Amino acid sequence: MGVTYKLKKEIVDFLVNEKKANPQLGCRNLVNIVEQKFQIKISKSSINSIIKEAQLSSSVGRKPLFVDRKQSKFKIPDDKKSQLFPLSKRHEVLIVPKPLLNNAPAFLLPQTDDSLLIELPSVKQNSQSPCPPICDSTGRRADSVDETNGRLGVGKEKINQPPHRQASTMAARSLDEISKNDKGILHDAIGCFFLKAAEWELGKTPILGKMLAKHIVSGSAPDIDMMSDLLLFLSMFGINQLEEIEKYQGSGLWAIHGLKQAIEYSKIVQYIENINDLRNLALRMSNEIPQIFFEGKYIKIFLEDKSEIILDPQYKSLWKDEVQSFYSASLQKVILDITKKIITNFQSVILHNVSEQTKFLAPFYNMVAAFEHIPGKKIVKVVLFDENDLDIAEFTAIPIKKRFFIAGGCMRQKEIQDLYNEKLHFEPFWNNIKEKALEFCEQEVVFKKTMLFPDEILLRAIFFREGGSKDSIPSVVMTNIPKVDKSAQEIIMEFLKRWPAFLDKQSTFGEIFDKNFYENTKIGSHFYEDSLKEQGKSFLTGEIPSIWDNIHVVLCALNRHCQRHFFPPEYSRQDISVMKSRFYQLPGYLVRGEHFLSISLKLSEDYVYKQDLEFAIKRLNEREILDPTGLRLFAFVAER
Repeated sequence: MGVTYKLKKEIVDFLVNEKKANPQLGCRNLVNIVEQKFQIKISKSSINSIIKEAQLSSSVGRKPLFVDRKQSKFKIPDDKKSQLFPLSKRHEVLIVPKPLLNNAPAFLLPQTDDSLLIELPSVKQNSQSPCPPICDSTGRRADSVDETNGRLGVGKEKINQPPHRQASTMAARSLDEISKNDKGILHDAIGCFFLKAAEWELGKTPILGKMLAKHIVSGSAPDIDMMSDLLLFLSMFGINQLEEIEKYQGSGLWAIHGLKQAIEYSKIVQYIENINDLRNLALRMSNEIPQIFFEGKYIKIFLEDKSEIILDPQYKSLWKDEVQSFYSASLQKVILDITKKIITNFQSVILHNVSEQTKFLAPFYNMVAAFEHIPGKKIVKVVLFDENDLDIAEFTAIPIKKRFFIAGGCMRQKEIQDLYNEKLHFEPFWNNIKEKALEFCEQEVVFKKTMLFPDEILLRAIFFREGGSKDSIPSVVMTNIPKVDKSAQEIIMEFLKRWPAFLDKQSTFGEIFDKNFYENTKIGSHFYEDSLKEQGKSFLTGEIPSIWDNIHVVLCALNRHCQRHFFPPEYSRQDISVMKSRFYQLPGYLVRGEHFLSISLKLSEDYVYKQDLEFAIKRLNEREILDPTGLRLFAFVAER
């Protein structure tokens, strides 16, 4: 079996979406695809009935509804595939997307009508010069940078390499370098990238575009996505009436959507006029928004000997029992991460900390045994649970293989104290991620033969700290990745790329947050119900919500996601107008590099919410959010 879902509706939806995206597929092809995805066989006649009911049959002279034949090369959106069919063999090698032309968002390519666009002022391009190589204390080059592709470790020659080596190459330019240099144009209201980040975290295609697709008289899928996303963000740029678009002189609206040119006002008006059946659109939103924003609370890995490993969806730590709810994540993201990191181990599991306790607990030793594929500790299944402890998805097709992990630790843990010796010799190296001098040393950790480990297991403990800080308490990571595959410097940099604030001398999120507040706050779809209340009142009075009412509902739902996952607890119930005035309308710079999308916000001297903003930026940077082209999103406060 693969992923088990309780509702057969998922199979019907899959067939309809596959046919929409690939009109040339016949019933015979769809039989094979369904069998591959669901391990069940459906007759051609059954599939034909579903296609006919959805008005997608391709009879002579008739074009399937909502499908542009010119766009037949487009597949089902990745977010739907990853949510419904995470074990699809066809998509395992496509987990990291290939680069697109000119770094444009996926939904803008290909452009079907050049007349839509108006030229904007040119933006300063990034330097493509590579950074100095990583060297050890002897000057020997520790690794080389893969320059064959515009993504981190996605060169064609790397496809057949072990999964833990595919993510080993470091970015050609550091985060700090991007944040300080090549800023380009100062854009208005770039602070609304928080909302854009929330949308990217929930899926790779615009939320509003997915809902409007069935309510547009004409237009290709890329154009629908592009236009709907622009409409969603108009109010963030002070555009409250459609005619105000013609008077808009800023550049942030276009920049935040990856556009180098503005869209003609007449085209936007034409698009809105093509939207029909607003009543059913509102009903559809009331049904789909809770599903889109539904969240997973924790992951359980079941082993052969009936023991369990519990993880939070952010991979913050291993848990013995109850997982804190503020580590929840959207269903789409959790399922994709489970597939990449646990099932296929295409990417190493990178834990912020092996335990929140002062010693290692049983879950860590179980994880080591399971990842080393020790008999009796092999992974049997992986199950995702929601806030009500109900299983959402179950993975039972588990490849037989060794898996790799990197896990942070701290000096307050007894096992780490036993490993550390003040006489250890630290070697210097240059951290390309944060443009800082660091120093490190490495210790071997041997798990001797026991009932749990029938053979000796060798781990690596790597201590590191900022250069020249001999009296400071070092940080530590542990890994089972062999030295021949990754150097200690590479391990540290990969860990800091995932957890960039790890070296900060601040409390962890779990200590900062008011845990009682978050435990008493409903997560997932329930958290967004307020976004639908006003719309519900309109139905009770017999009014049909306008397109702007519907747009506002989606925008408020995205704002709720930002408040819950990025901002401090006291912002959880703030009105969107408050968030807009304090954060979303901040000006800033947007730079698309080879591997990173960098946002730098410019603050005035009298700005009083800097601490809250920095808190939100820290949280966002550690959520591993990618834009539709695969660029990792990082945010900063711009230097004055």
